[in-house]
Amino acid sequence: MKQWTRLMVLLAVPALVWGCKSDPTVPNTTGTGVKLVASPQTLFVTNADSEAVSVSLNDANGNPVPTDISFTQPADANFTVRLDTTQGLIYNAAGELVPPTERTVARFIVSAHGLAASSFDVSAGGLTTTIKVTSTPTGLPDASVSSLTPALGAPVTITAPAGLTFAPGATITAGTILSKTATTITFMPAPGFAGQDTVKGVVPAYAPTLNLNLATSTITVGAANTVVKIPGTDALATAPVLSIPAAGVDTTFIDAPPFGFGGGCVSDLGDNCNVYKITVAAPTTFHLRLDYDNTSDMGAYFLNSTGTAVDGSVGFADANGVAAGPEEADITLQAGTYYLAVLRFTYDATDPGYYQVTLTGQ
Repeated sequence: MKQWTRLMVLLAVPALVWGCKSDPTVPNTTGTGVKLVASPQTLFVTNADSEAVSVSLNDANGNPVPTDISFTQPADANFTVRLDTTQGLIYNAAGELVPPTERTVARFIVSAHGLAASSFDVSAGGLTTTIKVTSTPTGLPDASVSSLTPALGAPVTITAPAGLTFAPGATITAGTILSKTATTITFMPAPGFAGQDTVKGVVPAYAPTLNLNLATSTITVGAANTVVKIPGTDALATAPVLSIPAAGVDTTFIDAPPFGFGGGCVSDLGDNCNVYKITVAAPTTFHLRLDYDNTSDMGAYFLNSTGTAVDGSVGFADANGVAAGPEEADITLQAGTYYLAVLRFTYDATDPGYYQVTLTGQ
């Protein structure tokens, strides 16, 4: 029994020695580097900021091999690269922490100083790998937004900064897009909106395969009480009275569905509308603009004193048809009493949350 115990002890000793030689926490210092591995291989850096990339020379088993790792600066001066000398420190003979002469992993700090795309090389063990770097904007600059404090019902236009365009499928996270080109997006913010709006689908000229999401600064829509609200009614007898302003002067008001007056708001369709009374003593011309916060088909027409739709000779604001607003037109009324009829055609989509009417004297 004792002999058996001794044998077990003798067998156990070399097992401990073998375990130390294959300790997975000890870097493999005898392997030959066969591949340079960068993580990540493609780096995106926010402009005026920095990101890190790590590079190691690995052997055939994927273990990092201690080596001297060198690098080049990117050709584009909008980027700078430096070795992170605070990483992987070792103690020297004096007991001081110092950078190693050979590294298993080298960490590089890449800084962006402008919008560009470039690359830099890292070399070790006779191998070289190329790391692509691309800088991205921090967001859409304030100068690209027509107003960060729009009035209620006022459209906002975002213009793409130099070097950026909007993809055909670009969208925004808040508001209704009224029109869009490769360089501009005009939208109607929702009433009471206060926050950042993000354009999804911004394409940089220096990296045309990218599709970025860029946010504006905070946009704050004017409160409802900054524009007078005049509730249109469902009966001619109770219709609120509107006055045509003097030449060059605007009168603006807001209102909202439901549309309650029926029967002849538009002679050929008969959709319900909200009505407002206008009386002029002599022939009068003015401009009418109808804005609203969705993409439904809306229109502004005129009824005569008995509530019957008048023909198009007086003008009407429905030139866009099924396209999104605004709807606008020059209107000429002969002396008499009329009713402005604002409606949403029932065949199309849903009611807007609100709409805004602007009358401009001519």
